[in-house]
Amino acid sequence: MAATTADLSLLRRKLAAADYEPEIYVREIAARCVGGHELHLQRANIAALSEDTHAQLKKNVYQNYGQFMNTAKEISFLESEMYQLSHMITEQRNIIQRMSETSVLGDKIDAKDEDAKNKVPTVELRFSHKLKFSHIGPADHFN
Repeated sequence: MAATTADLSLLRRKLAAADYEPEIYVREIAARCVGGHELHLQRANIAALSEDTHAQLKKNVYQNYGQFMNTAKEISFLESEMYQLSHMITEQRNIIQRMSETSVLGDKIDAKDEDAKNKVPTVELRFSHKLKFSHIGPADHFN
């Protein structure tokens, strides 16, 4: 006798309950099931639920894999833009520093002059780590 959808639904709710205790569940089955045939039916129900759960998990992985890859590409793109912005800011800081060291007449201003040093803002961007994503497809996780 195959498990009905209602049986599997009830079993799913029971196993997913927040107060689920495996020992209590096994005791209930042992008390309720008289013969070996009923125990085999319960085992078949649990196996069917396991297969259903596995299929749902696999479906969710495939659905979310594309979104994961798009997000990874976007992060990589943003990281590249941040690096470029950091480089541009460094170049602009160097230009401002060189301009502040030169007077209108073209003479160099004394580098020890504290006022000239304080006029140049310092901007520093650092990347603590780089994200690297492997090229593993979702099918590789289900062997």
